[in-house]
Amino acid sequence: MFLKCFSITVKEVKELKRVSIKIIGDVQQVGFRFFVRQLAEENSVKGLVKNEQDGSLEIIAEGAQTQLDSFVDSVCAGPPTAIISGCETSYGNATDEFLGFEIM
Repeated sequence: MFLKCFSITVKEVKELKRVSIKIIGDVQQVGFRFFVRQLAEENSVKGLVKNEQDGSLEIIAEGAQTQLDSFVDSVCAGPPTAIISGCETSYGNATDEFLGFEIM
């Protein structure tokens, strides 16, 4: 199994953050979760993405602040197949509970 090395400094490890994101709109059945996983890999963030029963997506991601900023900007823009009407974010401290990024 291939494990990706994360390119963050020792200082950034001590400052890992967590972001919870809710994407609202026509965001299911358009490849959004796979899009999010690809962005997570590109930005070296860990976490998960899942469909919610109300038609939204929930994303929880952890990583260095600079990587999360880039990740959030791209996620909130979405893939061209989605129609996003809202992107709600909240930040906190990382729990370091994730080993990688998972689609649920």
